[in-house]
Amino acid sequence: MISMFKLTISNPADSTSFIDYGRHFMVSGEIIHDEEIPEDAVLSVSLFDGGGRRIRYVEQTHKNDRNVYLDQPGMVFYPEGMDDDRAELLKYGFPELQVKDPDRPEESLRDATITAYYRDTEYKAVIVSATDTRHGAFLDDGINYLDEKGDPYDALPEGEYRICVRLTHDSKTLAEIFRPIRIAVKEKAIICRFNPPAHKQAMVEFSRMKGLDITTDTLPGYLEPYLGTWFYHMGYLKMFRANDVAFYQKADVTFFIYLFDPDSTSYKTELPYLRAHRDIEDPEHFTYYHYDIGEAYLRNCGRKAEAVPFDADEFLYTCRIDRVKEDCRENVYHLDESQVILSIVDLDDATVHVGDRIAIMNVLRPMNIASEYLVLKEDNTYDTENEADTLRYEFVLEDRTIVFDRKLMMKRIGDYPLAESVFEAYNIFSISEDMRDRDIAVSIRVYDRNGSPCKGNSRFVLKVR
Repeated sequence: MISMFKLTISNPADSTSFIDYGRHFMVSGEIIHDEEIPEDAVLSVSLFDGGGRRIRYVEQTHKNDRNVYLDQPGMVFYPEGMDDDRAELLKYGFPELQVKDPDRPEESLRDATITAYYRDTEYKAVIVSATDTRHGAFLDDGINYLDEKGDPYDALPEGEYRICVRLTHDSKTLAEIFRPIRIAVKEKAIICRFNPPAHKQAMVEFSRMKGLDITTDTLPGYLEPYLGTWFYHMGYLKMFRANDVAFYQKADVTFFIYLFDPDSTSYKTELPYLRAHRDIEDPEHFTYYHYDIGEAYLRNCGRKAEAVPFDADEFLYTCRIDRVKEDCRENVYHLDESQVILSIVDLDDATVHVGDRIAIMNVLRPMNIASEYLVLKEDNTYDTENEADTLRYEFVLEDRTIVFDRKLMMKRIGDYPLAESVFEAYNIFSISEDMRDRDIAVSIRVYDRNGSPCKGNSRFVLKVR
């Protein structure tokens, strides 16, 4: 019987139209075979330019090579109690931190020709573009890879390329596969979150309708879950973030404002990077969407949300008013709606009653921030030292105005932990007897951490009966 070996390529995915200029990319796939792969077989990945010249080469000469530098500063692992001795991680493979000798990792950590791993069922390799800003990267990746001559790489130019993945043994080719790829600058990009499930489903559909590309390829530096489903980024995140910002260099960017967690890549890297390098209030290149009712779906009123854009001069939008139970907490929303009695989504008819507790749900569009308030840290996240922080409510009655300052923040609670949301608020108020039979003009304005007014205001009438 003739031996059969076959390779596939899953990253870059078939649906990936191009690799974004200025970033590394992963080449990975399956190894299919009906005969044992020799321990010293060689798995290589080559990248050829349009003229057929090989310009990148990566190889792994040992199956199940466990020489990974797990003590690299900045490596973020799964929580305590999950693979504490890293045995499963070493089986999983992490080619970004592959070294020749784990006892002397610094001697080979920067060698970009060994960033590959394979085992009986799969292979993974990283093709390096530029590794630092001096050579065309948008942020330093933290490794500063070198080529086979010990020189740094310049960023891979835009254009047409070809990938070749090959498995060989004793100079004999067991299997090989080719894939054309293109490197280009993205024209349209989206920044959004993918939790909870109802929101993820809505975002996939929204992106499809708007013709926006959601990149599904694994970005180098990111450690995909290898112990089951998990909901947080792990891995060498400085590299992941350096690759991530390549999506947004010149693209027209769509933001979907929902669950912007203060520790998320969206808030800690993507948004401040754009604030530092572009005008995010430019309506020609930046568009901001939100749910008209604040959530993808509200069961208590049987309403599916519509994705609506902020107007060019609009920064604050009041989505709804919830009548809530006595134990509902300020800035906390339960996704199962267990704390909600009724949601009022038509603010032209916002009628409440004396004794009600109400939660006013708002969403804010991000705005430009002075560069001195944006501090790039070693791990490629930013400290944003000033930001919209407070909503000032004015309840205007005939004889007086009542002023409330409330925190701009919303924490959602669901089947698994969801963090705070920076650009949303769920502020609770009590309707007192002295408000009975009044139409109260409610005005909301935005202030930053320094107490200075920001762009953004909202108005509606609260009818108390």
